[in-house]
Amino acid sequence: MVKVVSLESKFPNTRIKAPSFAVLKIDMDRVNEETKEMEKKFKWKKLFGTIHPDEYLVVEHNTMYDFKNTLLYTTNLEDVIEFLEQKKWD
Repeated sequence: MVKVVSLESKFPNTRIKAPSFAVLKIDMDRVNEETKEMEKKFKWKKLFGTIHPDEYLVVEHNTMYDFKNTLLYTTNLEDVIEFLEQKKWD
């Protein structure tokens, strides 16, 4: 089961406000693990091919938008661009 971490808990000393930007690292191995776990939970639906696509979307959303994987949080778009350009060369 996916335990989602909030942005406030990842950055406790930061005031979260809108609009703002967060750069997240997407761990596809974890997405695949959580998908397999969901399929195991609904093994009969999987066997008959009746798992609704929304179930997959929920798992992917909860896993990909888990803020414990946040690399950067800012309210300045220029910071995001600079961060991504720097990461491109790392």
